[in-house]
Amino acid sequence: QFAEGSSYNKALQIYNPGPSTVFLEEVQLLVASNGGTFLTAISNLALEGTELLAESVFTVMHPEVAASWLEHANVTSQALLFNGDDAVAVAVAHKNGSLEVLDR
Repeated sequence: QFAEGSSYNKALQIYNPGPSTVFLEEVQLLVASNGGTFLTAISNLALEGTELLAESVFTVMHPEVAASWLEHANVTSQALLFNGDDAVAVAVAHKNGSLEVLDR
C-alpha cells in the first residue's frame, strides 16, 4: 500500500499475509517518473536483512514526514520521493533474474 500526502508525507507498507516470516532483501521499489513507462529500481531502499513476520506490516517512510506519521515507520528512506504523476510498484527480484510486480 502506498500513501502520499503533501510535501514529504509519503509511505509504503508491505504486508505479509502468509504463515511464515519472509525476508525483504529481494523487494524493490520501482518508479516511472513523470508518467513515464520505464520503471527503474530505487537502489537506496535498503532492506537487506529485514524480516517481515507472518501477518505483519513493514512501513517505510520518507525521513521528513509529519511527526504523527513517523511514529509508525519501521524505517525511513530518502527513496520515497514519488509524487502524483509517478507510477510506483513493489516488486520481488528472483534469483533467476525475473521480476514479479506485487503491487502498483
